Amino acid sequence: MSEHAAANPQNPPRALVVAWFVTLLVLLAVTWRLWTPLREVPRLPPVAVMSVLPAGLDFACLLMIAVVAIRAARSPIDARVAIGVATVALALSMAMDQLRWQPWAHHALLAGAVLATATPRRAVVALRWIAIAVYAYSALSKLDAEFAATLGQQMLNAAVGGVGLDASTWGETFRRLLALTLPLGELAVAGLLVASTRYQKVAPYAVGAAVAMHVGVIALLGPLGLGHSWGVLLWNVGFAWQTALLFGSKLPEPIEPSVRTPLVVWIAGAAAIVAPVLTPLGLWDQWPGWAVYAPGGERARLFVHEAAADRLPVTLREHVKRASDPGPWRRVAIDDWLLAGTGAPIYPQNRVVAALASGLAKRYALTDRLQLVLETPANRLTRERESVTLTSADELLEASHLFWPVSPAVWTR
Repeated sequence: MSEHAAANPQNPPRALVVAWFVTLLVLLAVTWRLWTPLREVPRLPPVAVMSVLPAGLDFACLLMIAVVAIRAARSPIDARVAIGVATVALALSMAMDQLRWQPWAHHALLAGAVLATATPRRAVVALRWIAIAVYAYSALSKLDAEFAATLGQQMLNAAVGGVGLDASTWGETFRRLLALTLPLGELAVAGLLVASTRYQKVAPYAVGAAVAMHVGVIALLGPLGLGHSWGVLLWNVGFAWQTALLFGSKLPEPIEPSVRTPLVVWIAGAAAIVAPVLTPLGLWDQWPGWAVYAPGGERARLFVHEAAADRLPVTLREHVKRASDPGPWRRVAIDDWLLAGTGAPIYPQNRVVAALASGLAKRYALTDRLQLVLETPANRLTRERESVTLTSADELLEASHLFWPVSPAVWTR
């Protein structure tokens, strides 16, 4: 770092800038198809006006992020400007497609806004509390009967199977209680991080617990475990790295004279810390509410009439399942299609599947040949859900709305 850069009191901590850029660039690289028009899966713009933007703008956003990252590496004094430009480019790219609202992208957006506008000390303080919110809300979203009976069991089996044990021989109640120790451990990490903000001696233990938890998650969800996508695994690496930097060192010195905290920092903090309270009420999406690895949210199942299955795009036909009953409807694994086509998991809101179904019906003459079953979030104690079945084009289009009428899908190839 040059002396001028080192002396610039407005610069965020250099290591944190590096961690933010590297994490973002790596995740964009492993999910590159999600961020370009070079895919068969359509874009799902949240508002109709975004559907008219040219597909080439995707490449412009990615190029801008890469250019400013190189600029920040060569001239650290420009770090805040570089992060600001990259954050704007990321925001524009995300605004063109709801499928890009991945939890790591949402976090990068909020963290970038904070790093680009706040003083170093206030940026670190804000990012600490955002990290704590991620851990806390993530843990709380999994403390329910659905996680204990489904994904929690899969993770438990992967954990004990790795040491040669067979959890299936244990009692069902014991296994479900044991599965809940996973989110309880995550909640404990959040508690330790809170304590470390007041008592510096706690920080090494809090950071150690957080890193150990991420290592465990990577082991359980990685290639030797449940085989989740690289984006999921690498975000764990990047988030652990940033957490260690945020809590493992002292706060930067305050800048004199004191300045007001920028409005954008308050907005980012509200989006990360306050808004997730609305997720259980259905007023805030699951991933922006940090409900990650949480199977209890709303879900949708898409079916196609067997007589019309050959109208689907070739890549989607590969994900049409065999009928499980004598009826004519066959399950379409739309989530598997998205994962194969973009390298990222599907955004877990019913309106996304409805938008895809509406777009498929219109593009491939499948009106009245698709059936969409929408289920409410599971009851946290009983796992019960309510469901509704949609078949008409108007019903599918209505279910695809965010808060206003939107273009259901935009194909770029």
